[in-house]
Amino acid sequence: MRLLISIILLGGIGFTFGQGAAYNRANTAYMAQQFSQAAEVYDSLIREGYVYEDLFYNAGNAHYKLGHIGSAILNYERVLKINPGNENAAHNLKLAKEKTIDKLEQQPELFLNKWFKDIYRSKNASQWKAFAMIWIWVAFAFGALFIFVPLKVLKQVGFFGAILAAVISFIGLGLGLSKGMGSALSSEAIVMTPAAYIKEAPDGQTDLLILHEGSKVKILDEIGEWRKVRIEAISTGKVEGFVRSEQVTKI
Repeated sequence: MRLLISIILLGGIGFTFGQGAAYNRANTAYMAQQFSQAAEVYDSLIREGYVYEDLFYNAGNAHYKLGHIGSAILNYERVLKINPGNENAAHNLKLAKEKTIDKLEQQPELFLNKWFKDIYRSKNASQWKAFAMIWIWVAFAFGALFIFVPLKVLKQVGFFGAILAAVISFIGLGLGLSKGMGSALSSEAIVMTPAAYIKEAPDGQTDLLILHEGSKVKILDEIGEWRKVRIEAISTGKVEGFVRSEQVTKI
């Protein structure tokens, strides 16, 4: 399979004039195969705090072309945080992961747990909130049916339909709020150095595990220059330990 390298050219809309011009220069550099120059500009915009799906996607492609697998994976993961349905980013992320040293396959989950997680990940926070609003209006429509239509059967349909639609709306709103809080906390990170030793304790001598560039970890806590992380995979089992902050970058 090949990397999907098409870049998105219209993302400068959300930038100021100067930053939009820089973004377009980066795109031009990418198309001219000047990947290092393109990646440098994309990264500078990201450091300034810009959060755009197309910016992360283009940065991921530039870093992939340069062989910066950690940065490529980081940016593709960020794309999927914003838009879980981005098939190009998911495809390129899979290719990037094939180049990592650590093959951290997740342990199999129970069907219902996996099913719920797949549904949860299928939309971002804004999409879940829009889903909730749609069902609020459906609830109002059923409520109007119950209040204004005299026919008994339709009143029953309106009553139970309004309750069901309201429940679905509250579920969607809850998922949207949860997704938004999860994105803000950003509890996952990517190893960005060639090797990162997971220690039993901060500044400890005992190494529990060594991870390599591109591996994903879950952040549990931050203690000074250290982050407490968890790894759960078939090959490693569940491991919790400490890694230096500069060796990982939050998604």
